Amino acid sequence: MLDRMLTITYVTDPDLDMTAQQRVIREFIASAGEMPLRVAFRLPGASDIDIRALISWYLELEDANRLLPALIHGRYDLAGEFPGCVSWIPSAALRREDVRASAYSVHDHHEARLAGDRGAVEVIYGHVFVSESHPGEPPRGLTTLAAIADSALLVTAIGGINEETIGALRPTGIDRVAMIRAVSRSPDIPTTLRRIHERWSTG
Repeated sequence: MLDRMLTITYVTDPDLDMTAQQRVIREFIASAGEMPLRVAFRLPGASDIDIRALISWYLELEDANRLLPALIHGRYDLAGEFPGCVSWIPSAALRREDVRASAYSVHDHHEARLAGDRGAVEVIYGHVFVSESHPGEPPRGLTTLAAIADSALLVTAIGGINEETIGALRPTGIDRVAMIRAVSRSPDIPTTLRRIHERWSTG
């Protein structure tokens, strides 16, 4: 089997202020030459002004163009303001005929099919493992993830993904993951990313 290069997305940590967010992003993109990386701007409590300022700051970074196009979550209008950015919207928007996006959050196989029907090229499925972002909620697990991975869509797994859990994802057939705290709370982000990539590669 050919080795599948793992794509890692850092989803902005809503518990960090903007200064800390910038520090994490700088450290994250320091590994851009070693593996495919992407930033997803998901800050539900932030104002549109702060979101615009953070995205603008990011796009002006020298190494930002070495990453895959950034995702902008939940702000339908903002992705169009920033060329090269991609809209990522919640699964609830699948009920709206007037909303279209390149990426949707999904929680099951039905939602993944509906996202494809809506013209999506990617689905973000989760939460896969126990996650601090969803306290008290049972994880959705790997079985549905593996079924969705058989679709024609790009599939990114999210939720509880870290150095300990990454190895369980490779058999599902996906090669894209998204992480929040595994990145933002790491004392050495480039080293953490390398270890995650190595554990993925060794299966």
